[in-house]
Amino acid sequence: MFACQTSETGLFLTQLADGIMGMDMHDETLVDQLVSQGVIEAHSFALCYRKGGGLLHLGGADASVHMEEMQYTKLNYQIGWYTVELERVVIDDVSVEATAGAWNARKGTILDSGTTDTYLSRAAADAFKAAWRKVTGRHYTNEKHAVSEMEMQTLPMISFVFKGGARVGVPPTHYMEEISDGEYIARIYLDEVDGSLLGANFMLGHDLHFDKANSRVGFARANCHAEA
Repeated sequence: MFACQTSETGLFLTQLADGIMGMDMHDETLVDQLVSQGVIEAHSFALCYRKGGGLLHLGGADASVHMEEMQYTKLNYQIGWYTVELERVVIDDVSVEATAGAWNARKGTILDSGTTDTYLSRAAADAFKAAWRKVTGRHYTNEKHAVSEMEMQTLPMISFVFKGGARVGVPPTHYMEEISDGEYIARIYLDEVDGSLLGANFMLGHDLHFDKANSRVGFARANCHAEA
């Protein structure tokens, strides 16, 4: 299903991409159309993101690019967005003291490759900031600030733990974006009104298997460079 753009609001003006392809579980999206026409056997695909590109595998996941065994968590629904249950967030080895209900309030936790950044529930914002300060000794901010190369190496891994135990670690090189020479912005925001949304920076360096056919989503660290 294709459409023509008739107006530009400014959201994509600075991006290289000039279009977007919906990959949710609606029956008119590309994957469902490929299933209905017999091109692939099941509603299943995998995205493997790296900075500057990545891999798309239709019909399943390509285990040859994986650096570890894929871990799965169950899908909450069989329609709409790919929504899962986020149980915990861990900053290095310090758990953020927030309940699963805080992370997933109302709509759950959405996995959205079309959103550049990650947005966590504002219900957990104070607890996240407290854990960050405990680990780093610093105040967490989304304001632009100077970060030296040595300081970048000391910033914590932020890990996301899902129902069933699947765990994804996001290093500082993925959640900190360099805006100008030596100045960075943290791209994990703490202001999502309902639930949480994990965007493309969460997915970097991982193969995500969106497996509607088996009502699950998988995660594995991966080499997301295509063979020449």
